[in-house]
Amino acid sequence: MNQYMLIFRHEDGSKIVSPEQMQIWKKQTIDWVNSTIAKNKFVGGNGLIFDGAKVVIKKIQKKM
Repeated sequence: MNQYMLIFRHEDGSKIVSPEQMQIWKKQTIDWVNSTIAKNKFVGGNGLIFDGAKVVIKKIQKKM
């Protein structure tokens, strides 16, 4: 069976939404993971640390 990795990139939710909205998002995520587990299609998952994290983007220069 092929395995794939999903990476979700987002802001630290606690900085941009209310605690109530965070709970809604958390429940939606847990429900989705549980449905994937029930289909025997979930291998594992780990959260990434926000502290000191950065996104590096390589800019491609256009040739004229």
